[in-house]
Amino acid sequence: MNLKLNWNSVRHIGDLEYMTSLEVVFLKGNWIGNISVLSNLRKLRKVHIFFNQITDLSPLADLQYLDTLTAERNPIRKNTKNCPVGQAVPQVLRKFCKEYLGGE
Repeated sequence: MNLKLNWNSVRHIGDLEYMTSLEVVFLKGNWIGNISVLSNLRKLRKVHIFFNQITDLSPLADLQYLDTLTAERNPIRKNTKNCPVGQAVPQVLRKFCKEYLGGE
C-alpha cells in the first residue's frame, strides 16, 4: 500500500498510525517535524521525506524492511542519536546518516 502526500502543506502525520499496511510513503515538500509515528509502520520499505522540518530520523531505526530513504533538505540534528549509524539500523538509514554526519 502506498501513500502520496507530496507538497500538501502537511504538518502532522499522527493519523498514519492506523495505516499499518503502508509500504511506501511519499511525504516530500511538507512541514512535517515529527516522524515518530513511522516507527509503528513495520512494513515500510520506502520513505520519501525530503524538504520537511524533520530533526530526528531515529524513529526509522527499527524498520527492518526499509530499503529506500530520501531525507535530504531537513534540519536533522547532527548526532548519532538523531541520525543513527549502529549495526542494527537498516543499511539505507546507516548509509544516509554516515554521509550526513560527514563519515562519523
